[in-house]
Amino acid sequence: MASKLAMLAKIADMKGMTDSIFGSDDPEPQPPSEKEMKDEEKKKEAKKLVEDERKKRHLKEEYQREKVRENIRQKYGIQKSANSKVDRSNIAELAKEYGLDEETTKEWKNKIEQDEDQREVSKQKIEKKLETRRKKKELKEKCHPQ
Repeated sequence: MASKLAMLAKIADMKGMTDSIFGSDDPEPQPPSEKEMKDEEKKKEAKKLVEDERKKRHLKEEYQREKVRENIRQKYGIQKSANSKVDRSNIAELAKEYGLDEETTKEWKNKIEQDEDQREVSKQKIEKKLETRRKKKELKEKCHPQ
């Protein structure tokens, strides 16, 4: 029984191959209709909304983590370390090692810069929230001394 199914599967595969070699009986593909285009736009918009929600969620989670770090720093008197940047000298070496051409290397550098900029913006947002939180905490301590 299994051999019969295997033979049928092979025959079906061969039919697909012959269609691709000799051309199939299907008419030429039609350009997308308005409904398909609208559906595609809806999918793109939905993906964008999901991506925006994901970014907001990640920003909120990073804020929560930074709050915990700030509490630990305050409790133990630790100073926040300075921001570290990506070592750009390694980029050229890595590009050479992976055999990237100039255009690809340039695109890669641009992407790294964009990522750094995005990271910096999110850090600034978080830092602003933390500063507001510190001010509220100070006001609370002034109003309600313990």
